[in-house]
Amino acid sequence: MNNQLKDLQTWCSNWKTKINASKSVALPLTGFKRTRDIQLIYDNQEIETRTTIKYLGITLDTKLTFTTHITNILETGRIKTASLRQYLQKKKITTVKTRIILYKTLIQPTMTYGLPAWSTATKPQLDKLRHVEKGWAKYVQYLPILTSSEEVLRNMPFSPTFDDYLRSSIGKFFFFSRHHSNPLIKNILVATKPSKHQYPIDATLILEDLTAHIDNEEDNDRLTYLQRLKDTIIT
Repeated sequence: MNNQLKDLQTWCSNWKTKINASKSVALPLTGFKRTRDIQLIYDNQEIETRTTIKYLGITLDTKLTFTTHITNILETGRIKTASLRQYLQKKKITTVKTRIILYKTLIQPTMTYGLPAWSTATKPQLDKLRHVEKGWAKYVQYLPILTSSEEVLRNMPFSPTFDDYLRSSIGKFFFFSRHHSNPLIKNILVATKPSKHQYPIDATLILEDLTAHIDNEEDNDRLTYLQRLKDTIIT
């Protein structure tokens, strides 16, 4: 690794480019439980090594479990929820439609930002976000706290839901990756088999799940598009 850093330093010197090593950090990516201590040197300065890094609003960790990122989402959502509910109570906003709009404007974007990047998080972690969505579904519809999850899902007031975002974002991601001009991006489709706790990251499985939920005559055009999309990805 240090040899590559020396090559990078030479390249930067040739092209009159400066990299500040004191502002750079390293994130070792590994599937092992224990990470090996590494010492990276650039321009005679040691680069700090971290277990988590926030990049473009997404917190990456060494094992790419995105547990820290989802924890940050939940904390941000908790703060926004407390402030929003206080505002609704103060302004005496009681209409269901207005509450739904506020949720979809302030809470849902926080839960779905950059979703294709961390959609391979484990199911228990994603279930925490579904729990937040169900809590808001009860709140905006004035449902009792002890309302069953099945009843909440049958009367879900939000469209699209978190699961809708999850399916559509992964399907679009794989579709555009498959047709990208950069071969490195095309190779993203070659993914390892997910664990039993993870959602399938194979685009064909995602599209099969999408088409299975379409049974209305009005959705024939959408069904045709999804089937064509699936055939394109397979080929």
